[in-house]
Amino acid sequence: MPNNDIVLSLPFLTGFLFAFGGGAPIGIIKQPKFFRRYGIPTVITLFSMINYGYRFPETFLITPFYVAVLSMGYGKEIEGKRWLLLALLGAMYGGAGLPVFVIANKATFCGIAAIICGLTFPLLCWLSSEKRIITWKIAEGITGFMIGLLPALAMVK
Repeated sequence: MPNNDIVLSLPFLTGFLFAFGGGAPIGIIKQPKFFRRYGIPTVITLFSMINYGYRFPETFLITPFYVAVLSMGYGKEIEGKRWLLLALLGAMYGGAGLPVFVIANKATFCGIAAIICGLTFPLLCWLSSEKRIITWKIAEGITGFMIGLLPALAMVK
């Protein structure tokens, strides 16, 4: 049975890791992208295991799905104003949670998650790069929050 208090902290952790892992080298940390590319998948996998135990093959697939998607670059798409490609990447951010949704018996929620992230990510990029309404760190934090919120919602009972 999922522990809702623990599960609901997931989006805050992923939001922090996505924003922290998106910046330039920080002090002695030369490659902060490590926190985004491997920290988020590890945290989501651990949350899934805490709540549901280890279920093969679903639990095994959580980390590689997220690592693959979170390792994709998008800087040139933002500079080139390729909003459709950014929407596709956003949809992949939401869709990477498929194994979590299967474990939580909410696989149909994965399509909704993909649509939500597919619409939210390019909007945040646009608000940051074109309109300058929000800073890029805020856009990263919200994106990371969404990446964690959707699987968390699937895990909540």
